[in-house]
Amino acid sequence: MNNDILGKLPSGVLSWWKPAQYQENYESKSLVEYYMCPAGEGRNLVSSIFNPGGATSGIPIKQGLALTDINIETHESNKVDFVTLTYSAAMDGPDPENPENPDDPTFEFDGRECEVTVSLVDEPISQCKLYKGDVDALDNTTLKDLCALMGGQLSDEKGVDLTSKLNGKVPASLLSKILRGQTHYKAAYTQCRLTIPSKVDISDAGKISSRAGLPNLPDGQTWLCAGGGVTRRNGKTVTQVTYIGGNWDPDIYS
Repeated sequence: MNNDILGKLPSGVLSWWKPAQYQENYESKSLVEYYMCPAGEGRNLVSSIFNPGGATSGIPIKQGLALTDINIETHESNKVDFVTLTYSAAMDGPDPENPENPDDPTFEFDGRECEVTVSLVDEPISQCKLYKGDVDALDNTTLKDLCALMGGQLSDEKGVDLTSKLNGKVPASLLSKILRGQTHYKAAYTQCRLTIPSKVDISDAGKISSRAGLPNLPDGQTWLCAGGGVTRRNGKTVTQVTYIGGNWDPDIYS
């Protein structure tokens, strides 16, 4: 941990430590916040939360959740108190698996539980953001020549040099990279798996889609539903749906 940063902690203030964590299941939901302050000040600063500005003492509420747990740890070497505040509430609603109440609404938490993985895959260099706009604007004949050159062909069916034909039509740096054999680049591949209580409709498989709980993607990218299925977890029925982020063609995947 950076001692220089910790050394600048203001006295009398709870400073942000790391992002809050939200969790929700069939039984409860909770919000955990993380703070830090100079060593020895944590207890008094947390106590002030219960009585801000001299107001009537009461249990603090965050996003409808009551403060239920406080943990203070002192980091002696850095002279810092680490403070963890947990807000929670029990869920009260119908059991989605209870056949005696078929008209009760199905409990969902809007896909807040998700697993995101990011890896690298090979993509044609002509589709990287540096060249994609220029390449998409090319006419079909030029595109055919470019694809041929990327495939290792040096001249067209008439024996005309492809490099000469493409010179001035495609970016010079792209042409140079292809001639050096660099026809692909490593692109980020983002996959997200949502776990949603109960059975949900996944008829959008193979289509550009969106569902509450999916994280934001870079500009120009959308989520493609890759399908999913129903399974049992902790004695409950849940649906797990996989989405893949990318520059999906709306003409094909809509």
